[in-house]
Amino acid sequence: MDDAATTFTKSGFRFIPFVSREFNLVCNLEIKMARMGEDGATHSDDIDSRLKTLFDSLSVPADGDQLRGLTPGSEVTPFYCLLEHRSLVTGFEIGTERLLEPRSDAADVRVTLVVTVRPTKITEENWSFAGGWL
Repeated sequence: MDDAATTFTKSGFRFIPFVSREFNLVCNLEIKMARMGEDGATHSDDIDSRLKTLFDSLSVPADGDQLRGLTPGSEVTPFYCLLEHRSLVTGFEIGTERLLEPRSDAADVRVTLVVTVRPTKITEENWSFAGGWL
C-alpha cells in the first residue's frame, strides 16, 4: 500500500490514511459511546470535546505537537489511520449509554464505530466504494 497512497510524515512517524483527498473519499460515522455515570448527567468532559478528541485520534496528526515525546517503533511503520483530516467526516450519528463494566478511571469510554466510506468523485482508484452511490 506504500506505493498506492500518499504517506504523511510527522515527527518521524509515517502515516497512511484510508480515507483521503487523494482518492476522493469521505466517510460517515455511526458512533456509540459508553461512558461512566448516568446518561444525561453533567460531566466536565462533555460529549462535544470527546467527539473532537475522537476525530483527531482517527486522523493524521495536524502537527508534531500531538506526538511530542513519542518515538515510532519499527512495528508501527507505516502507521495506518482512518482519516487524512477530520474534515473528511461528512456526517455522523452519535448515541451514548452508560458503561456498566467496572473501570478504574471515571474518564474511561468504550467507543464502537461503524464507518461508511463513499467517493466524492468516482475514479479508477475508488470505484469499488461507489457500489450504492452509482
